[in-house]
Amino acid sequence: MKQLLRTLKPQKVIFTSYDIWPNLIWSCRRAGIPTTLFAARIVPNSTKQWPVLSNFYQHIYGAIRQIYTVSEADHHRLETLLGRRTGTEVRNLGNPRYDRVKERTLQRGMARKDRNSSVVVLGSLHKEDDEVVIPPLLDILRRNSTLRILWAPHEPEPEVIEEISRRLSEAGIHWELYGRRLGRFRDCQVLIVDGVGYLAELYGRGILAYVGGGFSTGVHNVMEAAIAGIPVLFGPRYRRSHEAEQLLEYGGGVCIATAAEFHEQMARFLEDQDLRHRTGQAALEVIEANLGATARILQAILGS
Repeated sequence: MKQLLRTLKPQKVIFTSYDIWPNLIWSCRRAGIPTTLFAARIVPNSTKQWPVLSNFYQHIYGAIRQIYTVSEADHHRLETLLGRRTGTEVRNLGNPRYDRVKERTLQRGMARKDRNSSVVVLGSLHKEDDEVVIPPLLDILRRNSTLRILWAPHEPEPEVIEEISRRLSEAGIHWELYGRRLGRFRDCQVLIVDGVGYLAELYGRGILAYVGGGFSTGVHNVMEAAIAGIPVLFGPRYRRSHEAEQLLEYGGGVCIATAAEFHEQMARFLEDQDLRHRTGQAALEVIEANLGATARILQAILGS
């Protein structure tokens, strides 16, 4: 790290969110190079707050000159971790990811919703999500012939698609590959998304979304669904996602922990259009209420 800094001679080193490198931070402090961490989070009950480990993390965060958190709660937890003996400036400037998702949506536009069918988007599903959602989903599809599903596996590998399609076929549900049908349902109920890079746009076609990862590594990007103005369902592992926490707080998202809860919430939203609208508007409000962090962070970085 010392050699790297001698070679690059940076005026400032900037870190983001959880991406902090202790040796680089300490080397920057010894070399007198300012450091900034933005979009910082200290999640509730984090190992960073444990009695033994907190001292280690106190030395890491305490060596950073400025830290900008995503929320007041994170600001409070970070100040508690740092204690009084620190020269670190800690400010709550918000989460710049909201600005990015709004920018991307404006650039690409939003997909049109199907007029004559109800489309539910399943985004970035892991195997663990499949085990929870598939049984109730098959029951709902058999009972509701007008329901349409856009199913996007987290990793659309051939063996993953083969397993999903097998279970659909055994249940008598007609499916097709998204690419083969060019995104059109025609006479099938389920389109399995067999590519990557356009899930964010697909949420715009839905009236309801389930975002995967919440039963394994942690919930994926819920903002892409929220900005479509639709209710967002996800699993219980969302503690590292400020955006998921905000959806729950605003009433734009619902956490489900079991297959029975998934079935219940799906039925509620599919049957109640007013509920879908209110929840979708609350999800969109999360995005609008959190815009502006990018400008605040840039101003703070350039002015420091």
